[in-house]
Parts: sequence; C-alpha cells; structure tokens
Amino acid sequence: MGRLIGLMILGLLAVAAPAMASPSVAHTTYEAIGLEGHPPLEVGRVLDVTHGVNRGAMERHVVAGARAETTYSVIGHVFSTPDCALGSIAVPEGVIRTGPSGSGSLTVLFPGEALAGAPNRFWVRWELEAGTEVAYRSGCVEVTLDD
Repeated sequence: MGRLIGLMILGLLAVAAPAMASPSVAHTTYEAIGLEGHPPLEVGRVLDVTHGVNRGAMERHVVAGARAETTYSVIGHVFSTPDCALGSIAVPEGVIRTGPSGSGSLTVLFPGEALAGAPNRFWVRWELEAGTEVAYRSGCVEVTLDD
C-alpha cells in the first residue's frame, strides 16, 4: 500500500510541477477529504493549483480505499465567506470511478476565461457524492486568483 501512495504522490507532483514552475504566482492548496459515511480513505486529497484569469487553474482529486467500483460525482461548492456557511454556488467538476481497490482520480482544468469575472478570493468545499449521498467532504479552502 505504501508503494501505491508513493506512486499517487509522484503522479500529483508530475501533474502540478509544470504549472508551479511558471513565472507567474501560483497558489497551491493540498486539502484532505474527510469521511462522511463511506469506508475510511487511505488517501483522499484535492490538489488545487490556481494562477488566475490569464493562466487558469488545475485541480487533481485522488481517492484510495473508497468503495470499489463506485462512481463519485465531484462537486465544488463556492462560497464568499471563509466559514463556508452561507449561500454556495455548486460547480459540478466531473466524476471519479473507482476500480476494484477503491482507487480513482480526476483532473479538472479551468481555462483562464472560465475564471473571468470571479472574485480574486473565494472559498471552496469539495464533496464527493455517490448517487444522492455525500460520501466525502473537504474542509473550507481559500482560493486566491492572480491576474
């Protein structure tokens, strides 16, 4: 299992390294996804690398030890307050389909034009849903965009 986790971390670094090496400022968040009712995750992370409206953003969602052969919808709930308490905008980001071991991932690319009009600072809580059930949820994460 340690080898699997090591490979997943290397995969995350390989995806994020080109974006983080660019000359503009990149804001990187590595957020754990917590248990809501499905099996405890061996690995549950969101890697969020944002540049802003000129360069865009990239998210990498990774789970290991979730339910086998399950489809999880990834929803980003965007808030204007740091406590993620009032009025969110739900942004469907895609799906993670786990294999027999309960592992899966999703990479989401947001082109700069998709972020046009967004405030420079907002907060996100990601949820993984299996059907209508929230299976896993992240904490409230600050996202900062640069021009």
